[in-house]
Amino acid sequence: MNVDAPLLSARGIGKSYGDGPSRVRALEGIDLDVRAGEIVAVCGPSGSGKSTLLNLLGLLDRPDAGTLAVHGQGAERMGDRARSRLRRGAIGFVFQSFHLIRELSLLENVALPARIAGASGREAERRARALLAQMGLSPRERHRPHQVSGGELQRAAFARALVNRPAVVLCDEPTGNLDGENRQRLREMILERSASDRQAFVIATHDPKMARIAHRRLWLADGRPSPEPAGA
Repeated sequence: MNVDAPLLSARGIGKSYGDGPSRVRALEGIDLDVRAGEIVAVCGPSGSGKSTLLNLLGLLDRPDAGTLAVHGQGAERMGDRARSRLRRGAIGFVFQSFHLIRELSLLENVALPARIAGASGREAERRARALLAQMGLSPRERHRPHQVSGGELQRAAFARALVNRPAVVLCDEPTGNLDGENRQRLREMILERSASDRQAFVIATHDPKMARIAHRRLWLADGRPSPEPAGA
């Protein structure tokens, strides 16, 4: 296996929504390689296509143009079951709106992807507890999502994305609901995992400090690659 081969590789990917006169081109002509240990920030104004790009990279949606490979496997034409297996084994996702299951505790939410991937209940819980502790959420592990703050939900969602030790973590505005202290905690955790565990991160963000920890930045405007603004 080539250790320098990209974990994610996109060539000319694009995505449109709607048909006929109402057709909207949300993303067009995106080229991106992401290798082990890299942090890539995806920047641009609201509506520029950042979330659409993450959904395509995370195999949650399909491009209608271009090619996309994950671990060298062409993914854009895979069946749903194969895409799910590949996503479960290789990709973690931090959603902007969390998507935690309200009937489950934070501990159960974080452990769930590990259970689905085949870990024993004890092992899944062990991993989930360790991640919640890193996030400062041990006192909240038995609380349900409606019993905690937005910032605590955000941290739990980040822990859930890490529980299967994915090669790539895709983050959609991961600091949006956090205070200054917890934003810094999250940035430090991303840097640590990038350096020590060689996990790669692709982060859609408006947070300048988060963008500055990235090894490189991809700027989008109206769904297309754009030069980095002066002074950014």
